[in-house]
Amino acid sequence: MEDLCPITEQGQDNKMRFREFNTLLEKTILKQDSAVGYYTVGDSHAVGLANYAGKPWINKGKNGTKSDEAMHYQAIESIPKGSVVLISAGANDTFANRAPEATASSVSRLVSTATSKGLKVVYMLFPVGTRSNADLRLKTREAIRKALSVPIVDLEGSRLVDGVHADAAGYKKAAAQALSEEQPSVKLGPETEPGAPKIKDRIADSQDLQQGPPYPVEQKDEVVSLQNSLQELGYNVGRTGVDGKYGPYTAAAVAAFKKDYKLEGNGSSFGDDEFKKLSMIQAGQVAKVENPTKVNTGGVELDIPALTSVENVGKAKEVAEEFLGRKMNDDEWKHLIQTTTAESSPNSVEMAQIAGVILNRTRVGYGGKRTVVDVVWAPGQFEPVTGQKKNGRWTGPNKNFLTPVASARLAKIVDAFITHLPQADKSYMNFTSANPAAYSSPGGRKFLDTMIASGGTKIGGTIFGTVA
Repeated sequence: MEDLCPITEQGQDNKMRFREFNTLLEKTILKQDSAVGYYTVGDSHAVGLANYAGKPWINKGKNGTKSDEAMHYQAIESIPKGSVVLISAGANDTFANRAPEATASSVSRLVSTATSKGLKVVYMLFPVGTRSNADLRLKTREAIRKALSVPIVDLEGSRLVDGVHADAAGYKKAAAQALSEEQPSVKLGPETEPGAPKIKDRIADSQDLQQGPPYPVEQKDEVVSLQNSLQELGYNVGRTGVDGKYGPYTAAAVAAFKKDYKLEGNGSSFGDDEFKKLSMIQAGQVAKVENPTKVNTGGVELDIPALTSVENVGKAKEVAEEFLGRKMNDDEWKHLIQTTTAESSPNSVEMAQIAGVILNRTRVGYGGKRTVVDVVWAPGQFEPVTGQKKNGRWTGPNKNFLTPVASARLAKIVDAFITHLPQADKSYMNFTSANPAAYSSPGGRKFLDTMIASGGTKIGGTIFGTVA
């Protein structure tokens, strides 16, 4: 009988190449430089956490693997004693219809191997998800919980991007929980005197941080902590947000901080005296300044006089705040209006959904940005509005962003917000023009194709969905 699906020589060669690629990938993962620290082992959830959470996590997981695969044990063997290892395994076992008790036993053996080697283990439990095997996944989760005695962080409740995997915010939250559960058994930084206050998440020594460029890689984590602390005290670190770079915006925030807390010097450095003062503020030993000095970050001051004259503008803001889940300051509100008008056509539903995407990103902390202003100015996200880098230089904001919104246009946006924003999809994180002719680069056109392939929804002249 004739073979209806013959394996051609080329097909056989492709299979061999794929196997060789997988072998090479595993060797690359297992041979990563090892030092006592934080590692992930297991399936695509482990990979996702390492990718989205970033430093200090080192990935030794691999997509598509089941809990009993030899690679996991080899990965554990390569991790130094005293390290923290986050294990996420068992999700793919359910897609193979494996019995819950068998999967739980396999996961338990993997965890026991890691603990017996002197590793501090945190297990990350996969979400039930929305795929057809949800009932089996639920039972497997319960069996795994009963089988383990190590700390567990649970992805259940995270927003899922494909019915199985969490979004970036979900993995980052799980990583933070894991970090709070366990720490490596070696010191990651200098000890402070017993009872002495310390800056939250301080990592580096008490050396002076200097305004760049350059931006030393070894100081990035400490600059991130500094930027977060400054923002918590009410100082704006600029449109680049918390990026680990001590640039001009952070320097402006430091200068305002020093002025308010009677510290000498300008914003070009942050040293031991400043860190001590910041730690005392965080410990409640020094009162916070009630009205922090406004930081001049050189950003665009939007002049939208019509915001107070159009009827129902206040109601539109209330609708937007209810959609977001919190109040917005005037700067956020202006950025939302200006970006919506610059990015949308006259289609009212499209206007509302564009605003919805901006607010969705703000709500979940998309890309680490948690204000409307930071979301709008995130690099490479709203380039038709805020500008882009060309030849290493920022072009500056588009004229559409700088031109005040005309009263008639603003009235249209206000009506769109009140009428359609409450029904906007709260899961959409991306949008792009539906017109292929609008793209001057292959990368932009590729993103459009990806949006369409992922089942994106067309509203007006825009495709909406979530692909990243």
